[in-house]
Amino acid sequence: HHEVEIIDFNWVKSINPVKYDCIGISSMTKDYGQAITLAKGIKKFLQIPIIIGGVHISTLPDSIDPIFNVGIRGEGELNFIKALNIRNLNQLKGHILEPQIVDNIDSLPYPDWSLADKRYFDYQPNTTWSEFCREGVMLTSRGCPYNCIFCSSKSFWGNKVRFHSPAYVGRADVVFDPDLKPLEGIIPIKYWKVVNSVPQEMDVNEKAAVD
Repeated sequence: HHEVEIIDFNWVKSINPVKYDCIGISSMTKDYGQAITLAKGIKKFLQIPIIIGGVHISTLPDSIDPIFNVGIRGEGELNFIKALNIRNLNQLKGHILEPQIVDNIDSLPYPDWSLADKRYFDYQPNTTWSEFCREGVMLTSRGCPYNCIFCSSKSFWGNKVRFHSPAYVGRADVVFDPDLKPLEGIIPIKYWKVVNSVPQEMDVNEKAAVD
């Protein structure tokens, strides 16, 4: 069992590393320099393991800075637990864990939205429906069979396409319903923005798109 806290730099500008046993950082390429700076700042105060993940390190693993103990390529659910169980984790420098794909993505729990800043779920103008509402976003598939040279999707998600079942997607609004108490304090979502990892999903799985 691990206690988890999300430090979202969209809202928080500083952290207290003393309260953590391990820190994970997700970074795209444009933010990678800032991620290195942040990690070096933390290590000045406390020698705790720092794990880097995200699109940049997944696409360019050779660029890992030794300030990071471990870099996780691709999906992080399985590899992050694997990293935490490495006995000499804090002695590693720039160790890369290769992708571990979750074949059945319905086996994954729903995200714990109670860890997210609740300002993400404020009423906002919705241009699609022309009204103020709360809107949620859900990724309904992983992987892409294409190999576009300008896209990092294959490096992160892999080529094997996997879909959530309609039943899994359909229960997403229940997770947000405070009356059912799965997550305290999170409000119902009126509209869902469905996001697929595959362009032109109808060409890949027409049945999933229709369902």
